[in-house]
Amino acid sequence: MLIVGALAWFGGIAAAIYSRDEVLLPGVFLLGSFLVPFALLIGLIEHVTHLWLAGDGATALVPYRLLLAFAAGGALGVWPSALVEHLFVSAVPVGYFPAVAITEEVVKFGIVVVLAIGLTRYCRRDGLILGAAVGLGFSAFESAGYAYEAVGKQGSVSIPSIIEVQVSRGLLTPVGHALWTALAAGALFAAASATGRLRLSWSVVGWLGVAIALHVGWDVSAGVAAELVARFYDQSLTLTEFRRGIVPSSTTAESVLLASIRTVLLAVNAALGLLLVRWQWRRPGAVRH
Repeated sequence: MLIVGALAWFGGIAAAIYSRDEVLLPGVFLLGSFLVPFALLIGLIEHVTHLWLAGDGATALVPYRLLLAFAAGGALGVWPSALVEHLFVSAVPVGYFPAVAITEEVVKFGIVVVLAIGLTRYCRRDGLILGAAVGLGFSAFESAGYAYEAVGKQGSVSIPSIIEVQVSRGLLTPVGHALWTALAAGALFAAASATGRLRLSWSVVGWLGVAIALHVGWDVSAGVAAELVARFYDQSLTLTEFRRGIVPSSTTAESVLLASIRTVLLAVNAALGLLLVRWQWRRPGAVRH
């Protein structure tokens, strides 16, 4: 699916460039934004289907619930987050990055809670999978918005900008929203595994805090990298420049250093998140026997 979808995406881009027909662009937006998240979702569905068909009761999830989680994470996750973020940031301008992270992670966590109601049993791995499905849906819809925004910033249709946004976000999909939501959802299901009831324990709150911290670290990485580069070259950044992660009038050397530092920060963030997910996945009691 990933390979065929990528070929179709490249074909759509080539057709749009050759024909100069802007009617093709929405299809490019959607295919490029949904390709990696949906391919990963199919992987989760295959895993759950295998467990379900085995008939050993290892999972209470069914493919339909994962599809619903993907749709709900995008359709019901992105716009409430954007609305609350706008109100939050307007009230507390200096808290932009924490406001975004808290809002988005709480909204996605709330969707997981709603989707988990009515399950016959709970185990940590089911929570990780359901949370990942919600995060993948959120990521797909958000990526489509960023692709559209890239066009708007140029003032005209810019195919290279679309490609840059969609390729970068596609490659980073596995270590973004899906990973963060999975951590909080896994803790939620683990807390419910003993009693069969969803509850907000201190462990769940703590893991939600971990997801928020990883999200903040991810979003602020560009600003931190820009600040380090600016200080190295005896410059200072405004709050707007820090948020955008840019160094004004930067030279080629400064741009390369900026990209290198941000890449390292993102790699550390992603590695930490993956290690935490792996730790949760392998914990005793992660699977219901």
